[in-house]
Amino acid sequence: MSMKQVLAVVGAGLVQNGLAQSVKSCGGAGDHLKNAVVTLTPDPPVAGQDITVSITGDLDATVETGTINLDLAVQAMGVINNKVQLGAPFTFKPSPFVAGHLDLKVGPTQLLKAPGTTTITGTVKAVNAANEPVFCMDLNLKSVSDVNMLTLSNETAKAAGGVTSCSQPTDHVKNFKLDTTGGKIDVTGQLDEDLTTFSINVDAVMKKLFISLPLKLDIPVTTSPGLPKGDFELSLGPMTGGLSPDPQVSLSGTVKMNDQASEEVFCLNVDQVIEKDIIV
Repeated sequence: MSMKQVLAVVGAGLVQNGLAQSVKSCGGAGDHLKNAVVTLTPDPPVAGQDITVSITGDLDATVETGTINLDLAVQAMGVINNKVQLGAPFTFKPSPFVAGHLDLKVGPTQLLKAPGTTTITGTVKAVNAANEPVFCMDLNLKSVSDVNMLTLSNETAKAAGGVTSCSQPTDHVKNFKLDTTGGKIDVTGQLDEDLTTFSINVDAVMKKLFISLPLKLDIPVTTSPGLPKGDFELSLGPMTGGLSPDPQVSLSGTVKMNDQASEEVFCLNVDQVIEKDIIV
């Protein structure tokens, strides 16, 4: 074997094993999102540094109704080792995913600060109402952290309260209505401003058995096209599939959305029990 061939083999090995993308498009020619490019910065993630996920492409049709399909393996905290296979039907009116160029950026934000190694591998796919593929994203994320945020919980078991609204009259979503019956989440209201830049703020606690992990996340989002001012309708579920084995995980806290001026758009109280078959 010539030196040139040796270098070629070594180079191919480095690309496959050392320089493989942590997040990338796995879509095909038949997907409705054409020219899809998915990037993670930095890639691979670096302990202590923020990450940013960018998705660009060209939608050849508006997607208003469809299903998000998750097929993932998740390991975290040394006590979570689960397969996640879920189908989540959705409806978003008016849709932010209109025909034309799409430019979506999530971050910069930090990965979940969980002690030890956190890995997420698998795919996230979307199909439209006709079950035609819209996009596919392949995940091969690995994060190592030496932080010790775990605490022992002495709370007794309690019934989950589900998802409820904590929105205020001053929020930018007016007449906010939330319905969680029938295994679905249905939200309606009126957005009093156009949104192209906003942030999702999570202040919650995740518990598994007697272990608690605080979750404090600030996730900036920039999207073009954005969320238009006016009436909207969002529906998610009912879910299909499940998690295995039973994760026995609960999540409680608040999830808020703020606009570019740090003014609240909406607020949700979350008190969920995540089970192997459904999320209640």
